[in-house]
Amino acid sequence: MMDAHILMRLGEGPRSAPRSQSPASTAVRASAVERTRARVLLSAYACDPGRGSEHGVGWNWTRELSRHVELWVATRANRRQAIESWERDHGALGVHWIYLEGPRWLLWLKKHGLGIHGYYHLWQRMLLGRARALHRTHRFDAIFHLTMNGYREPGYLWKLPCPFVWGPIGGLQDAAPAFLVDEPVRTRTVERVRGWLNRAMAQWSWRPRQARARAALLMAANRDAVAWARAGTRAVCGSEHRVIVIQLLEAGVVEQPSTSTRSDHEILWVGSDERRKNPRFALKAFALLHRQRPTARLTMVGLSMARQEELRAWADRRGCALDGVAFHARLPRAELAAFYGRAAQFWFTSYRDTSGNVLLEALSCGAPCIAFDHQGAADILAGGAGELVRPAAPSDMLASWLRTSRRLHDDANARRRLGECGRTSVLARYAWADKPAALVTLLDHLVEA
Repeated sequence: MMDAHILMRLGEGPRSAPRSQSPASTAVRASAVERTRARVLLSAYACDPGRGSEHGVGWNWTRELSRHVELWVATRANRRQAIESWERDHGALGVHWIYLEGPRWLLWLKKHGLGIHGYYHLWQRMLLGRARALHRTHRFDAIFHLTMNGYREPGYLWKLPCPFVWGPIGGLQDAAPAFLVDEPVRTRTVERVRGWLNRAMAQWSWRPRQARARAALLMAANRDAVAWARAGTRAVCGSEHRVIVIQLLEAGVVEQPSTSTRSDHEILWVGSDERRKNPRFALKAFALLHRQRPTARLTMVGLSMARQEELRAWADRRGCALDGVAFHARLPRAELAAFYGRAAQFWFTSYRDTSGNVLLEALSCGAPCIAFDHQGAADILAGGAGELVRPAAPSDMLASWLRTSRRLHDDANARRRLGECGRTSVLARYAWADKPAALVTLLDHLVEA
């Protein structure tokens, strides 16, 4: 089930072509109607059946969409071995795979200064030429730009004469100053400059605005992206164009077996080395909790050895005790699922995140979740699916987080109810199998228009 944030602009339809059509184009439309399944081109730069995060998003959208439409998927050539291995073991998806990679010198530049975002931009430019040739041959009913979907990089497929679907779009959120108090000066400076640039680019960057205006369907990953997408529809209102804006998370969940071996005292935090994941807040909050509830334990997963040492040094300087804290590097997905299954609480402390895939994973395993009441986490935990702590002054946030965690620590029934509510909510709202079916229904309306 998708969240009901829908905005429609009525007009001729999603295409930007004139209303009059030649006999040839009429024949093409007639043949498209006769086909039993719509033809869709999916741009999924990140797509790997054995990985999570963006790669998992690309793979799961591919797998589920392929059940409903005839699907062409463009992805990086370095994913080919993993995809073909999965299909040998589990059966082919029936997808037309398009493996695309830049020349060796460009891959060298990617590792030596160009960076992933620069390479991603050039990869999208290469895809445009390939997609034009494919569209002349196959006459796609829709083109879908997925993965790596910060609003700054819409790719170039919106230039094709075909309904363009973009999203789920993210990247509009900024870090509130209150979250940056404990960060190094460099991080505070970077976040403030990023926030200023983010707001300026959201308003003035040419290519995202063009893609937004040309899209037939915009999928927004959280409330910040919904506001930006709706601003774009106002820009084209009155033209012969229809834009639909929906709020739909990029990630999803599959049902996990419930567990009866959940700990009473184990708190789980899962993240990465990125500072926006805010592990320092988790350590401060846990030090206060452990002082009052010595049986509590905190397990932090996903931090490199270098980051672990940095956090230990910071805690030592601040006099923040690490009693009861255990660190782990990245874990295989099966091992991580076991941690989710044991957790009495799951803490999601990120101060800047479009959504939070780990939050969905924890909820699907029945872990009671605590997060800040902002950005994607607020949407995911809405309606009592988890505990939300309102952003405020640093000391107030810390005190509120401590009260919430302490209450859950002391009340097994409250933990059980919250875990069951969160699991039920996330499976009803974010199940992978439901996303493509809802999208295909919208695509049918767009094609008929």
